[in-house]
Amino acid sequence: MNLILILIFCLWTTYIKFGLLPLIQIIIWLIVFISSNILIGLNPWNIKFHITRILSICVIIYILWINSLETSVHLSFLLPLSINKIDLLEDVDVSYFIVLPLKEENLRSWDDKDIKYFLNSLDDEDNYVIDIEFIPFEDDMTAPHVVLCYPFLINKYSSSTTILQFIDERLDFMLKKYYLDEIVIQQGIPGPTIRINYTKIYLDDSK
Repeated sequence: MNLILILIFCLWTTYIKFGLLPLIQIIIWLIVFISSNILIGLNPWNIKFHITRILSICVIIYILWINSLETSVHLSFLLPLSINKIDLLEDVDVSYFIVLPLKEENLRSWDDKDIKYFLNSLDDEDNYVIDIEFIPFEDDMTAPHVVLCYPFLINKYSSSTTILQFIDERLDFMLKKYYLDEIVIQQGIPGPTIRINYTKIYLDDSK
């Protein structure tokens, strides 16, 4: 039981530090490694099984090394945000934040690629609180801006697919609430814009 808990902790730490793709790679490695050990137990004289185990150990060392270079991960505190749902700021059990100045990112066409590009622009070791606005015509600043959601939390390792799905759901809710035609959210230039307002947050250790 203790070994399973240690394994889960290691996998969770890997996800926080390196992201989802390395986690999947490591899970595949674990399957290969455990399978090779079972086969060695059944047939300890088969040299192929021993080679497979050695190679799997080399692979995991390489995966961790190459991802540490690519992400330049530093030891830091990251909130354990969900990868399959949106974490609202009001639902996080943290009493004190230091909030840095607000920034914004405007997306004229929002898809998985755009969201990934935005997430990749965030710093590795920081958490962010964001809200999302819908602007029918960015060039017309007199047009009403619709705030699509309450503030929620993200970091560089959040799921772009989940965020995109959340935006689409909020846009659909907006259309139904205000009895709007779907042409309002039709992407293009000129056309509507999704504005992401975001800011870094830190825990205030002095509290």
